[in-house]
Amino acid sequence: MAECGILNIGTCLPEKLIEYITSILNAPLQPLLTFIKYLLSEPIQIQLFVSLWAIIVYVLSMFYAFFIIYSGFTFMISGYDAAKRENAKEWLKNIIIMIILVQASFFIYELIIELSSIMSSTTLSLIDNNFFLLTIDNTINIGLQLIFTLLYIVALLLTIVFLVIRYVIVAVGVVLFPLSIF
Repeated sequence: MAECGILNIGTCLPEKLIEYITSILNAPLQPLLTFIKYLLSEPIQIQLFVSLWAIIVYVLSMFYAFFIIYSGFTFMISGYDAAKRENAKEWLKNIIIMIILVQASFFIYELIIELSSIMSSTTLSLIDNNFFLLTIDNTINIGLQLIFTLLYIVALLLTIVFLVIRYVIVAVGVVLFPLSIF
């Protein structure tokens, strides 16, 4: 766009007026869009639940001994039955894998969240910053923009509510992840 001056004031004033109206329409959308982008791209803070995760892991650790004793007892009383011995060995192998995965579940969960965040932020970086903003391209579009702006704000607010719910569920998931591995 050329610089506004006395020679092009007839075209410059309507363009500036449309830019001003567009900036007024987009003003309430900017913080909502920024918050949505934050909720989608930033990694979820699961450090708040590390103590609760530790309690769950300690409770699960009590059962390790019972499982090891059970598999050892099954192995000892199996005698000459090869199938029972193999079953006891399989139990012991699975218990050892379970112990390792449960103890590392916080770090595995954190890694999954970090990878998800990196993929989301990379995808969002490919989108133009003005893509979700309202634009006024022609005079017919002005009325539609005014009518649908309120609906667009409601849709953005609903999106924020669902993303906050997702944030809470994923954050609490760090506590349930060791239980699911167990």
